Amino acid sequence: MLPKSQRRAYVGHDDGSNSVKYYNAATRSILTSRNYRFITPSSPTEPEDIFIKPESVDSPWLEGEEQGESNRENNSKLPEISKKQPAEGDIDPRSHRRTRGYCVDYQYLDNPFPDKEEAGIANIGRDHTFVVLLDDDCQTLAQARRSPEWPKWERAIQSELAQLQCMGTWKLVDKPHNAIPITNKFVFAKKRDKDGIIMKYKVRLVAKGYAQRPGYDYVDTHSPVVRLETIRAILALAPTCKLIIHQLDVKGAYLNGILRETIYMKQPEGYSDGTPRICQLIKTLYGLKQAGREWNLELDQKLRKQGYTRLRSNSCIYMWHDDNDFVILAVWVDDMLIFATTEELKNKAIADVENKWEITDIGVPTKIVGIELMITSDTISISSSSYINSILTKEGLDKSNAVSTPLDPNITLVLNPKGTDGNRSSVATVRPAAS
Repeated sequence: MLPKSQRRAYVGHDDGSNSVKYYNAATRSILTSRNYRFITPSSPTEPEDIFIKPESVDSPWLEGEEQGESNRENNSKLPEISKKQPAEGDIDPRSHRRTRGYCVDYQYLDNPFPDKEEAGIANIGRDHTFVVLLDDDCQTLAQARRSPEWPKWERAIQSELAQLQCMGTWKLVDKPHNAIPITNKFVFAKKRDKDGIIMKYKVRLVAKGYAQRPGYDYVDTHSPVVRLETIRAILALAPTCKLIIHQLDVKGAYLNGILRETIYMKQPEGYSDGTPRICQLIKTLYGLKQAGREWNLELDQKLRKQGYTRLRSNSCIYMWHDDNDFVILAVWVDDMLIFATTEELKNKAIADVENKWEITDIGVPTKIVGIELMITSDTISISSSSYINSILTKEGLDKSNAVSTPLDPNITLVLNPKGTDGNRSSVATVRPAAS
């Protein structure tokens, strides 16, 4: 059997995709790959000479395609092809087949708010853009000001700015030479209960972290969250073990992380002090790539100092034991679920968290990470009806009649007449009916 790995000439490193660039002499192209290993010879050897045969005609094969030896030998025998550009209206037969050689810039995939040009970075055009809109919430500050709910949005903005100032998130400085400040945006959301009733108008000032430069503005970005399987498992044990369940919310969780890198940001849109000064960030801000990681490190350090032990199997589950009694803390970013065997341990866990951060005591949870909870003395039920209804509304199916079986029971299922597995990517998505 022939080896699957192939030797290629190293060209450089692609920071955006965390891959290497290499030269393929067979196809005369530079490609990228994440699956690589540098060859370290036992003794220094002279570098190999790479012979590149000069091309007099356009290469007939596509960039990145493997060609046989016979094809490469016959390349010199091909008739000369005109290099003129196709006329307007003509279709280049190779344009729609080019499937490789397009390098995705992963730095821009986290940009939920693309602008024309900002932070010295030109906008990258895309043929198609897919976005998910949040209900009827405003998408920009201008839309919020035109909204009849503007007084409520304005109070939420003032509350957010006051919290940022209280936390000491930044300080205003004169713009240093060669500094490229990143921009920011207000994000508007309406917090609803499990019945869809608006409980709070929430505004976040979010930094547009997609403009951060890897290795300079940030290094590590990984931040764990509790697994949904773990939450469901603990909820299943709660009625049996008679656990007391309580929910907390840490206000401005990401604002508690201390920023290690030097990052500059423009003053908030529409709320600047009228000077050309910019913000030097001291603490992490929502939208920064390292914000979640710094908050998790802050949380882990302070909970461990108070005697909590983190599970090895799930790094967002903390436990505190007292003989046969115990308390469990499940952390999902800034939401915390407390599971305690006694009322005293529940109050202790609340006090431990409240002593370190400003919290909102929600009480008995009714909704956590999009899952609706119905808790009684001996049972716990979970549901996602609000999420299902939002999908139906988005697809224009909210007026459809609910049925117990979304498939006609009289349809006879038969084997695929072609005898193949078919194209799984083209299977239609089954939309659940609203309950």
